[in-house]
Amino acid sequence: MKSLFNLAFLLWLLPFSYALRFELPAHSGHSAKNERCIRNFVTKDTLVVVTAIVSGSRGDGQMVNMHIKDAVGNDYGRPKDVAGEKRMAFTSLADTAFDVCFENTLVGRSHLQNPSRHVELDIDIGADARDWSAIQASEKLKPVETELRRIEETVNEIVQELEYLRLREQKLRDTNESTNERVKWFALGTMGMLVGLGAWQVVYLRAYFSGLDSSTSRLAFDRIQVEGANPVPSSSVFSSPIVAVLFEPGDSRKFTIHRDVLIKASPYFAELLANGTNRSPTYEVTTPIYLLDEVATGFVHWAYRGAIDPNLAQGDDSYHLARSWQLAEHLRMTQYQNRIVDALIDTCWKGRCFKMSELLVMVSFAPKDSGLSRLVWDQLAYDIADKGVRHDDKDLKLLFAFVSGSTYSPSINDILHTIANVAKCEDPMADRTRSYETEHVADPVKPQVRKRGRQTSLGGTTSKRPKRRPRSAYMTCTGVLCERWSKRM
Repeated sequence: MKSLFNLAFLLWLLPFSYALRFELPAHSGHSAKNERCIRNFVTKDTLVVVTAIVSGSRGDGQMVNMHIKDAVGNDYGRPKDVAGEKRMAFTSLADTAFDVCFENTLVGRSHLQNPSRHVELDIDIGADARDWSAIQASEKLKPVETELRRIEETVNEIVQELEYLRLREQKLRDTNESTNERVKWFALGTMGMLVGLGAWQVVYLRAYFSGLDSSTSRLAFDRIQVEGANPVPSSSVFSSPIVAVLFEPGDSRKFTIHRDVLIKASPYFAELLANGTNRSPTYEVTTPIYLLDEVATGFVHWAYRGAIDPNLAQGDDSYHLARSWQLAEHLRMTQYQNRIVDALIDTCWKGRCFKMSELLVMVSFAPKDSGLSRLVWDQLAYDIADKGVRHDDKDLKLLFAFVSGSTYSPSINDILHTIANVAKCEDPMADRTRSYETEHVADPVKPQVRKRGRQTSLGGTTSKRPKRRPRSAYMTCTGVLCERWSKRM
């Protein structure tokens, strides 16, 4: 029974005593990859004895070097040119693994084909590392006492190792629990964020699509009533950025436009919508004229791009431009008016001047002191002086009757003087030597225009053209904008 106990005890002590034998081939030069290392784990403040028996002898062309180190960077010895038995003892400085490394280096010529050394390594840890024979002799202990002493120290080492394992397990458990707690809160936070984001998307999209009119598919205006807005209550508590504009009450034509674009384009709409009280997606616009599709489309084009719609200046007349100017006047869009007047001037300079029917329409709705009115009258006076006019022109007589309010049959001089006074420019008949009223040519000679600003020939009589007023005279703007236009002209 006692022998079985001793056998079991010896088997239990095997992990604390290590012995290893291996062959170490020689290599030329020092290299870390040529090292052969044996690793073992040791607790702190534990005695370790490393015994190495290396075959061969010094001077045979091979040199075996040892290196003992641990994983935290502590060095416990670097013996050089080890031959025979080499014994090294050290006390561990930390709970870590340590390595015993060997390297065989060629330092001279060797007659062997594959030179190598045989290494036998013994590692004793803890109680096995102590010299119990010396302890027994120094303390004069009996063999039984010495054995009990060794067993006591071995048990103490086991207790220390178990305590170390317990502390390590506790540390790992705390780390695991902390990680699980963080993962739990991270998962809850992620789920909350996803739920909140999904709810916001649903609310936003619902508010966005509820603000759109189901009968229209393109962007343009919310309905706006120029003469005092009467907003229609919206079914959504959220405001849509898209508004729809209906220019004529009861008209099925409407345009949709972004609220911010509308506010930026028109000062009137800025006052109407910027106060935050009218948040309805539907408004109606009442205009003093019948609004054509081209004029409304031109307004949308200006609102989004800040430029005149090219389609407005195309065609045989300037009717759409004049109507656009009236809409801009109604909506207090000064910059849009300036660009329209500029387009009218450019159109006439290209040869498509106002027809008399156009003049009758434009002077009927343009204020007499407006920039458009001054442009129309000045252009008319310029064209009459340049091309001449027959005294029985019915359109001119109608125009004179509209301006003067008189119903009598006017003379050509009366018409021209009236036009000149309204246009506030030079009288085109001031330098004529004969009057159309006293002498009428049945088939007047067609004027020959040589160059703008020079004398022309009309029926053999020379006459200077009235000076064309600078473009800035027709601008309705003031301040920096007019200064910029003056520099361009």
